[in-house]
Amino acid sequence: MSPAPAGEDADAAAGKGDGADETRLIGTPPPGPVRWLLIAAGVACVALGIVGAVVPGLPTTIFLILALAAFARSSPRLHRWLWTHPRFGPPLRAWVRHGVVSRRAKVAALSAMAVSLVIIALTSRSVVATGGVGILLAGIGGWLARRPEATSEGGASQQPNRSIIDK
Repeated sequence: MSPAPAGEDADAAAGKGDGADETRLIGTPPPGPVRWLLIAAGVACVALGIVGAVVPGLPTTIFLILALAAFARSSPRLHRWLWTHPRFGPPLRAWVRHGVVSRRAKVAALSAMAVSLVIIALTSRSVVATGGVGILLAGIGGWLARRPEATSEGGASQQPNRSIIDK
């Protein structure tokens, strides 16, 4: 990966500024086949995120974050569409700018993980599989619970986060 840009470029890459530069490609565009693979991965992640918005237990935000990262490296147009989307844009901008996850999203995700674990425990015959899933979900849930939440000003309640997009 290339080093982070300095000055105004760093602010634009970190999701700060007036928004005009926030849809630029991060780094040098990859060669044709890699670019198309990134676009395909981004579209697949958007599709999974949309399905996750209506299907309990399937996450939404993580797929949209992955899509945003893929589009940031491959398609300014698709990145801009997702970044400015009325439904999906605000939580993505909060994540990129401040590393913020809303309390509502945390409660929904942790509840879905708990329900999923109960279903697995009731339907699985393998104690090892159930235990493995439980450990995995506990790790993810612990990480998620520790993410900062929005303050009344809309910013983070802790230090800003450098997300996967600006690495």
